[in-house]
Amino acid sequence: MTRVIFNPGDMLTSHEGWQMRVDKVCNENDLMSYIDTHLNTEESDVVLREVMLYSKLVFSKPHNRLFAGQLDRMNHFALRYRSRKYQSAQYRLPASGLRTNLIPHQLHIAHNVGRRHAPRVLLADKVGLGKTTIEADMIIQQQLAGRAERVLLIVPKTLQHQWLVEMLLRFNLRFALFDDDRYAEAQHDSENAFKTEQLIICSLDFVRRNKQGLEQLAEQNPGVLLLTATPEQLGMESHFARLRLLYPNRFHDFAQLVEEQQHYRPVADAVASLLADNAISQDEMSSINDLVGEQDIDPLLQVANSDRDGKLDARKELIAMLMDRHGTSRVLFRNTRNGVKGFPKRELHQIRLPLPAQYQTAIKVSGIMGARKSAEERA
Repeated sequence: MTRVIFNPGDMLTSHEGWQMRVDKVCNENDLMSYIDTHLNTEESDVVLREVMLYSKLVFSKPHNRLFAGQLDRMNHFALRYRSRKYQSAQYRLPASGLRTNLIPHQLHIAHNVGRRHAPRVLLADKVGLGKTTIEADMIIQQQLAGRAERVLLIVPKTLQHQWLVEMLLRFNLRFALFDDDRYAEAQHDSENAFKTEQLIICSLDFVRRNKQGLEQLAEQNPGVLLLTATPEQLGMESHFARLRLLYPNRFHDFAQLVEEQQHYRPVADAVASLLADNAISQDEMSSINDLVGEQDIDPLLQVANSDRDGKLDARKELIAMLMDRHGTSRVLFRNTRNGVKGFPKRELHQIRLPLPAQYQTAIKVSGIMGARKSAEERA
């Protein structure tokens, strides 16, 4: 057992779990008392005697551990030193590998999004097209190579450890797993516990305790990456809510988004015409001109509709203009089995399962209740 005396500025935790930051220290008959504002209730002049301190204190800063007399054995230090040395040498290697088999559409998305500065996109590949998490991992890798310094992964609670292991095994990224205990411990080192680590994974439930938590994170962080395999499963409103997290100024009105989607057919037809290696008719030129509107694109159309050099580049530029002005193509990436070739055809294998006892009981009760009803009620 070791006695610890704290100083002004230190963060303390009582045995009841509430916290305070020390403003003043009093010594009464060799019994220390700490006075400051209660962080949970904002109550002023709170007195916490040292006998009421939380008994399981953890000292992570070197000078705090030294002053508290918490010294490690020399062989532990030597082992830690060698581990850090080998780890540093591994990070300095000129090449690193990706431990997974990639599919072309995954490389396309990773290349398109990963090179952006602070990308804000929604990845929504259909189930069965290869892990969308691999696309996200590759984007994170590219962002960490000079575009971003810190990453926070928010995942369902049941997937926390899966992401933790995959990020380590596939990409050699060591994330810290934050839960209530880790968060409380980190608060001793910094007012913002999330600043104690560069790479963090936490659960969606952990963040959603504050109803505005996700919206504040999406608003304050320049880069946001959302993943879902079923963007419209819970209706268009839930899809709109995700888009609003990415660009609240662009997607601020649900009715406006629904109306926009009803006018996507002319845009799709125009893009199809540009993608096809056929001559563009005068009507199609007029349609593309109307869709772009505010910019003179006649020179581009003339090049795109000729056999001159630069025809392919001109068509790509026109397609990019249409994509920038209409729809969610720069925000939402969604691959389907119809669009991605090379996947085996699905086959239905029917397996008869026994009817659960609960269902059998429900059927019997329903039959009994139906028998008691009159002919008019059953009709």
